[in-house]
Amino acid sequence: MSASEDRPFFDKEAACPVCKKSTVHQYLRDYAYTVEKRDEDLFVSRYHWAKPEFENYNLQFFHLWYCPHCHYTDERKMFITNKPDAFKNGFVDLKNALLKGIGSEPLVQAVLKHIQYPAETFTAQYLLHVLAVYEQFLAPDYARNYEKIGKLYLRISWLFRMATAQDKSDEAVEKDIEAYFDLYQKLQANLMNSLHNLETLNQWIENKIETDTGNGYRFWKKHAREFKQNYEWFVGLWDTALPLLQNYDNLGKTIQMEYHSTHKNPFESPFQEYESFQKFIEELKTLWKGVPVSESEAQKLAAHYLFEAIKSGVYDTKVSRYYSIMRLIVHLYQRLQQYSQALDKSRILIERLEYFDRTLEDRIKKATSLNEGTATVDRLNKNRMKVREMIRDAREQRAYVLRLKTEADEKRALEIFHSHRDCTPEELAELMRQQAIEEAVIKKYTAELESEKKKGLFQIFKF
Repeated sequence: MSASEDRPFFDKEAACPVCKKSTVHQYLRDYAYTVEKRDEDLFVSRYHWAKPEFENYNLQFFHLWYCPHCHYTDERKMFITNKPDAFKNGFVDLKNALLKGIGSEPLVQAVLKHIQYPAETFTAQYLLHVLAVYEQFLAPDYARNYEKIGKLYLRISWLFRMATAQDKSDEAVEKDIEAYFDLYQKLQANLMNSLHNLETLNQWIENKIETDTGNGYRFWKKHAREFKQNYEWFVGLWDTALPLLQNYDNLGKTIQMEYHSTHKNPFESPFQEYESFQKFIEELKTLWKGVPVSESEAQKLAAHYLFEAIKSGVYDTKVSRYYSIMRLIVHLYQRLQQYSQALDKSRILIERLEYFDRTLEDRIKKATSLNEGTATVDRLNKNRMKVREMIRDAREQRAYVLRLKTEADEKRALEIFHSHRDCTPEELAELMRQQAIEEAVIKKYTAELESEKKKGLFQIFKF
């Protein structure tokens, strides 16, 4: 089997669509993997490589390509087609900014200092994604590809998720590694002490030979040559032993690194001169507020910019695209437990789908009255059936979010109820509304408070 067959990709040279200079990239083969499970936020949470030789690779690490000449970073298709995407004006502005050079900008300098390409680690992938997002903001507001920005942030949230999932400490292995280094340090200390003792002994013998004037002088002098040979032989052993000692240290560090690479969250591991990569990205955030430092923050940014794409009106006539993006936005707010936002976006989605449904209904009536033919009417009816299926799905999603919100509201309402029993029912209701608690839950607890107060009043009169 050739080396290229051991990899799920092949090397492909491609010209950068910005500077036109060529770079070799890793092109992921389509047949190299099979998707087994895709989560609602599009993350491929389970997949199967076609060959066992591919197991050391991460499927998510092949999406972005990078030009080391002008630093343009984008999805593969932008390099393969060598054409701007649908947002042509935005690409032109981005291209012009890159050609002028962005290397002097603080965030870019900090990222480029540590950039690796191909990006084969979580940290390298994170930096590549941050650079890609940052570059998308080089275009003016009206021309930005907000869907691309949102999906880049979504991919960053996946990186955080995968890194966290990797944090599976094995206490036994960690103790073994710790014990190894304890024993190594003892070996090192003993060898260093032995070397020191050898030097001390040799110096004592040399002093005896050179300065002793007593009766024993002739004995030391007589064996001076043997002492010297013995010392040189020992020194020769040390010259051999010291590199071997260093090898023990290197092997231990290699095992430790291999363990961390498969069991530890790479974002929490030391990075360059920083305590951890997490500390490094927190510093990056001071250079640009668009740097996400957690999965939830990346998800929030993804939802925000995907909705910006919706508001731009680009998908107003593209029913399937509108539906899929809005459904994703609702799910992201659900994951963030921002249920009010999720319900609001769900309402917008359903209203829009109902508008599409009414439009198609009118169009079918018109086509029928004008005798446009059965083919046209059948096509419109099929489209309407698809829209109605989307409406059913969107309503089910909304019902699920509402159920989650009600459960969360119950917990918050109970806390407020116990903390503010001295309030009037009206005051309690206002406190709960400030927390965006559902009216049905508010009514339940205000009724309970009214009941308690009536019981208390009854007890007073009874007394």
